Order: sequence, then structure tokens, then C-alpha cells
Amino acid sequence: MLTNLISTHPFALLHGGQLSYADWHERLEAVTAQINQLQPPSDALGLSEEDRDNNGNSETPQAEEDQETQTTDRASDQGTNAATSEDLMKLQLTKRYYTEALKFIQTLHEASEIISQLLASKNKSEVLESMDFFVVADAYKLVTAKVPLAPFKLIDCVVGN
Repeated sequence: MLTNLISTHPFALLHGGQLSYADWHERLEAVTAQINQLQPPSDALGLSEEDRDNNGNSETPQAEEDQETQTTDRASDQGTNAATSEDLMKLQLTKRYYTEALKFIQTLHEASEIISQLLASKNKSEVLESMDFFVVADAYKLVTAKVPLAPFKLIDCVVGN
């Protein structure tokens, strides 16, 4: 059952089907760093000091030209901000995707501990399903597929003690 879950997992869309925790964690850190770069600083929410100072009526032609330039700059900044906010939204969705993938991988790691105990089962079908799980887990680069498994002696299983 878990073998089918691994082979049909929904996290193969962006980076293929591999489920290496280290790779996914690295991707999450990279996206988090990009999000932190794109987010505006907390003091940039309002007008800058220059904008507050220039909000009063000015009577000189030079001041009027400066206001027109600032208005044009603000319009281009708004276009840039719209693109930045769209990029930020995409990055946040990607971050959520990576977080969910890491939760899925962590769940599989926890499940592999339990499945490793089934390798010592006296029921042949449980042992075969457990073996299938670890074969598929290894193909998808799960770290727990190669970790020393249940603490039992192989000779005890073969002899039947």
C-alpha cells in the first residue's frame, strides 16, 4: 500500500520523483532566501521622508518638475511592485509545496521504521510487501531505505528461532 503511495506521490511535478530529504530541504532554504530578498523592509510601508516633505504646495517651476518626475517614478515603481508581488506569491506557493513534500518525506521515514519491523514477521506476505517497500524507497532515494533496519539477527530469521 505504501509502495503505491510512494510511486504515485504528487511531488514529482517540479523536480522529478526523487524524495531525498536533503535535496528538498535545500530547495526550501533557497526559496526562503529568495522570499526574504523580495519582501520589502518593514519601514518601507509608508511614504519616504522626501515624499512627506514634498507633499506641500510648491510655487517654483523646478519643484513642479520634480513632482512630475516623482509621480512618474512612483508609477514605474508600482509596476515593479506588482511584478515583485506576483513573484513573491509564486515563491510562497513554491515554499508551501516544498514544506508539504518535506512533511510527506518525514512521514515515509517514520513509516519505514515500522515497516522494518515487518521484515521479521512470520507471515510471508508481510515480509514480501516490506521488501517491496524498501526496494521502491531506495529507487526514490529515501534515506531510510539503506539505514540498518530492525535489530534482529538474520540467522534467527533463517533458522526460525
